[in-house]
Amino acid sequence: MKKHAKGLWRRVVIGVAVVWVLYGFAANVFIKSGLLEKVASPRPERTRISWENAWTVVPGVVHVRGFALRSHSKGSEWTLTVDRARPTINLLALPFNTLQIVRVSASGVDFQIGPSDPELPPKKKKTKPGMRIRIVSASVEDVRAVTIGDLVLTGPLKVRGGLDTQARGPLQVPRASVESTASTLKLDDEILATNLAIDSRLSIDRHVPGDHKGEGIRPFLVARLGAKGDVADLGFLNSLLKGTKTVEFGGGSGSLDADIRLTRGVIEPESILVTEKATYSVDYLGYQVQGSGSIRGFSAANSVPDEFLFFEFDDFSLAYADDHVPYVAGTGLQLSLRGDGSLSLDGEQGPLDLVVDLPKSEIPDLTVYNRNLKSSGALQIESGSGHITAHVEVLERSGGGQSQVVLEAQGVVISFKDKRVVGDLTATGKIKLVALDGWVFDPSGTKVELKNAGAFIEGDGGADPKSGDDAGGKAGD
Repeated sequence: MKKHAKGLWRRVVIGVAVVWVLYGFAANVFIKSGLLEKVASPRPERTRISWENAWTVVPGVVHVRGFALRSHSKGSEWTLTVDRARPTINLLALPFNTLQIVRVSASGVDFQIGPSDPELPPKKKKTKPGMRIRIVSASVEDVRAVTIGDLVLTGPLKVRGGLDTQARGPLQVPRASVESTASTLKLDDEILATNLAIDSRLSIDRHVPGDHKGEGIRPFLVARLGAKGDVADLGFLNSLLKGTKTVEFGGGSGSLDADIRLTRGVIEPESILVTEKATYSVDYLGYQVQGSGSIRGFSAANSVPDEFLFFEFDDFSLAYADDHVPYVAGTGLQLSLRGDGSLSLDGEQGPLDLVVDLPKSEIPDLTVYNRNLKSSGALQIESGSGHITAHVEVLERSGGGQSQVVLEAQGVVISFKDKRVVGDLTATGKIKLVALDGWVFDPSGTKVELKNAGAFIEGDGGADPKSGDDAGGKAGD
């Protein structure tokens, strides 16, 4: 009995050894002869898989060096290159047209996706979904770069997660994570952010991309994106302002702390966006504000209902967008952007309201307002300075708005043809924005007072109007 059992075990061991040798020989020949590449990518003009070297010793465990996957579809092309990878494959799933990678570790990874110009050869006939590729667990410790169009995120990044996809069939990412301690974000070789610490989680619901052309993955994406770092260009905020006609960022920099929560392409109100020590410029209503301060977004900007972005300037200057000579400067300017509900990334969010609170600020030189007097002919401001306080509401959601402005100026000298007027001016404006289309205003609530004033005709031998000696006696309020 013992001899029989011993002989049985010997035959089993010999059989396993023979199978192992045959597997190693057949599998490595299949890998190195190029047959596997032809089977894996039967249409190389659309999808091509290649590698510099690959081998297997343990059944199901493959070692790959210099792996490259290039996929070309109508309008786009993406490439994945990997220096070293070791996938563990479930061989029993292969007869069922499924490549199931139980786990895979990789290093030295680059990913790139962008538009594709070349036309693809026409399909001879409609093809069925290809082999199912299922990655149960992936761990990539060294992602060097991720390129999406002209946007490049350089690592090192750590990526973990799973994938379930099928050519011309469903796509699903049940879970994934992206982590980094010091990444750099570039756009067209221009650095947007440095020292980025990223901690993100995401999943993509199962869907067939071919049935949702033009929608991308946004309607199926659930993610929590965390990032901290130094931002070199705040222009990315323009992507949040697609619903407004009034506000646009012109650049800037600052330290960023963000925790963005996405649900099927929508930014949830619980998200947080904080930018401290920011220097930035904001264009609105034909004007440009430049200064430094802080930006708070979403739940961090919840001082009033519906507010999702709040800007507070420690110091600022206000000028016309096409003329950088400031006509108002001060501290404490506040801008508030408000909208309805959550914010969509696809640009379909509704109109936004802009509320501006301008504290008492300095007007160093009133002559800058002469550009507003061009239509009045010979009327010109020759000198003067003062202060201005304002509250402005541009309500795109209701199609109107209003403003309250108080202007106090001293030493104002105004010339009209051969006449000159000197005095101190106080203007209180209550202006209604009747219609956004065409910028129709109702200034009927405006009141102007001129104190200590005098009027003179040039060359009449009168006193110098700037001295005010006769001005106070000739004019009252």
